[in-house]
Amino acid sequence: LLTAHVQYENGNGGAVRLRSLPCFVCATDLTVNLADYGKVHYNISYGENCYIYADIIQFKLDLSSSSAADILMAAARLQESVISLVTLSHPENGSLIKISGVYFYDGALNNTSDSVTELCVYRNMEGSLSKGNRPM
Repeated sequence: LLTAHVQYENGNGGAVRLRSLPCFVCATDLTVNLADYGKVHYNISYGENCYIYADIIQFKLDLSSSSAADILMAAARLQESVISLVTLSHPENGSLIKISGVYFYDGALNNTSDSVTELCVYRNMEGSLSKGNRPM
């Protein structure tokens, strides 16, 4: 849930304040060596749930043409390895955070394209595809 508060005076909008669920970056620029894939770079972020973010290109896969089985295998390998290596705790209350899934993106973060394709593979290995324009 996102709540926006906008100062409004004499018909003009002013300062904006947003209130949302806590969101934060847990870790960046991490690396893991995976059998069959080699060295994989990833980040971990939290926004009500905790997710691993990685470029699918590192797995020699493509979100448009690779098989679902291949993408799910890559997600499972990455998630299993990261879960065994990383312990995360919430910065506000110290509770342990469990990783909920893997977000793969299509490499567009590394170029000037305005379009990114992402696929979220949840811990239970179900997927959700998102395609479209978003700011880099």
